[in-house]
Amino acid sequence: MENDITEMDQDFSDQSDQLNDFDSQDDISDDDWQEILDESDLNTSNDGIKLSDNAESISSQPVSEKNAMARMGLNDSKAGMSGLDKQKINRIILEATKGSRFYNNEMRKEKQASQRVATLKAKLVKITQAQRQIAIDELKQMENQLESTRDLSRVIVHIDMDAFYAAIEIRDNPSLADKPMAVGGTGMMLTSNYIARRYGVRAAMPGFIGKRLCPDLVFVKPNSAKYAQASQEVKAILAEYDPQFTSVSLDEAYMDLTDYLERRKTTYPNGTVEFTIAQNDIAQATLKILNEGNHLLPLDNYESEKSTIEETVDNSDNRSLSNSDIIRKVSFGHTIDDVVREIRYRINRKTKLTASAGIGPNRMLAKIYSDWNKPNGQFKVEFTKEKIIQFMRQLPTRKISGIGKVSERLLNEIGISTCQELYDKKDLIFLLFSNVSTKFFLAVAMGIGSNDGRCLTVKLKTVAFEIKQRSITFNHHTNSSAEMFNIASEIIRGERLACQPERLRLRLMGIKMSTLKRHQSDEKSVQDKVTRYFSKHDENLSQSQLVTKEIDDNCNNIEKVTCPVCNQFHVCKTDDRSWLALLNSHIDNCLEKPEIMKTSMSCKDSTTNSKEKVIKRRKQQRNRMHRVTGNRTLHNFWHTKDNFR
Repeated sequence: MENDITEMDQDFSDQSDQLNDFDSQDDISDDDWQEILDESDLNTSNDGIKLSDNAESISSQPVSEKNAMARMGLNDSKAGMSGLDKQKINRIILEATKGSRFYNNEMRKEKQASQRVATLKAKLVKITQAQRQIAIDELKQMENQLESTRDLSRVIVHIDMDAFYAAIEIRDNPSLADKPMAVGGTGMMLTSNYIARRYGVRAAMPGFIGKRLCPDLVFVKPNSAKYAQASQEVKAILAEYDPQFTSVSLDEAYMDLTDYLERRKTTYPNGTVEFTIAQNDIAQATLKILNEGNHLLPLDNYESEKSTIEETVDNSDNRSLSNSDIIRKVSFGHTIDDVVREIRYRINRKTKLTASAGIGPNRMLAKIYSDWNKPNGQFKVEFTKEKIIQFMRQLPTRKISGIGKVSERLLNEIGISTCQELYDKKDLIFLLFSNVSTKFFLAVAMGIGSNDGRCLTVKLKTVAFEIKQRSITFNHHTNSSAEMFNIASEIIRGERLACQPERLRLRLMGIKMSTLKRHQSDEKSVQDKVTRYFSKHDENLSQSQLVTKEIDDNCNNIEKVTCPVCNQFHVCKTDDRSWLALLNSHIDNCLEKPEIMKTSMSCKDSTTNSKEKVIKRRKQQRNRMHRVTGNRTLHNFWHTKDNFR
């Protein structure tokens, strides 16, 4: 959970840095915003920016600028964004960003994309019918191989909280419920509510652009701790159904309910699971969930309900019963639809928030389905090959996770905008794209996805704010750090070569393994924190003094590392890294003794009062901290010391 919040804060910080050219917009008054809005001649109403017959044409703009508008503009495939005047919204976004680093970076990306399109078109005109026929023959084998991997036996559920951050703020401040609002500021917005989305305001958009699209937009500052708390409450519920659920972010998770559905029949042999709720606690969102499957049991007559009421209410004064006295029963069956509604009901009761869900045989389909009935809904297609393919064929390619702006544009250039066209023109895909891309596109068109992963992704952000992500899928699962390092090194080496004769200069570099599979010998939940992983190495360290003596005896010619807290404990660096676990264990003990921390700080503070020496000492502290990587304890220690000052 802490890692999720840290990543969110880091992303917010990075996005704000990228758009720091816009910081001056903070001083713009409401009147200035209205003047800007009038100049842009928006067609606005209480329902947002709608399609209009006299929308200004953009055909006179340069081709590159039109494509840049598509890059920076509205993605109307997102929930709550359909039916808007896309051209007008895109024009406002383009005008608002001209001259900024963000705009220049997008134009550079557009130039690169245009070059790829030109290369694609050059290849396209050279393709012959004979080549297409050969491609079709080879694709039959690939299609048969993919079909052999189709698994309809698993029940995967994708839970996606609705406008999570915005919904929490509205829950805690109901006066925002009927206003367009966003979490963030004029620098960057984390999310917006569904009212604001009708104006084209979306997540990861600079707030000043959101203000131009919607002059009445209200900004709320992010509260990471509050979002983490709500996320923890949701995940505690999910863990009851699937202890090994996969958390994608604070507001999104995958569950495999296959085994749970079988256990449920034994645990609740009467066929239902019942809850109780006071009549006046049934909010509109709760009622919607219950009405989807008639889960709210009717009050047959007063006498049958009277006993339930008398058990919970002191009615000795014979007063008339109110809604708060009436206790209603809620019942859920054993079907997957009922179980998912039960999960959504419990989330709503616990957090006063709503969640949407998708139910499918694999993660790709479950994620697509969860967006189908947003907000506060769920969706499922019958678990048959024919029904799944029928659903997928009418789907726009932009709805697929993994097909972004550039891929969408490349596909559009060869007449592909739906999954039906993706399948019909698979021979062109085979001839124009890599084998990996071809297999991915074909699997998408067939509705085939994976439920466990083995994908390594390297993310690079250059000094020019260009973000590059390169992924490789293993043909097996691995927990070998050496194997991951070698693959990641090859990816980075390729990027370095691609930059020659220039150097690859980076602001950020990250490596991740996604959709992990739990090892059979590991009895702990995959949701365990990283600190628990490292704690495994501390199991045999109870006799720390004895181990320290043995290490010191053999440490004559090996580098020693000193505890930064007490400055009295020493270990020598060894190849098996056992020294790190030993040192971290000792630091934890030191940090639990305030007198040691105070002594350490007072001794260091007494050595100098000059600004130059303070800076030098802090540099030394950072260097010492970097020597002992892999444990956040040191970061907390230095942070605590700084607070004492």
